[in-house]
Amino acid sequence: MITDYGEFIAASLHMNKLEREENLVSAFSFFDKDGSGFITIDELSEACREFGLDDVHLEDMIKDIDQNNVSPFYIY
Repeated sequence: MITDYGEFIAASLHMNKLEREENLVSAFSFFDKDGSGFITIDELSEACREFGLDDVHLEDMIKDIDQNNVSPFYIY
């Protein structure tokens, strides 16, 4: 089988996209401790404490991120 440059690029981009999505799901799962599909402020706070970030203004960060005012965060 011979693959041309365009096919190679298409396959590489597809694999890269799948890998990025897997990494995002893994990262989301780290924060979503109860597996509900949502990241609550308590779960986010717990994760911050695990990384030694006790003095973080989570409410301010969430206001900046949560554009549709539907806290907690969820995965589509």
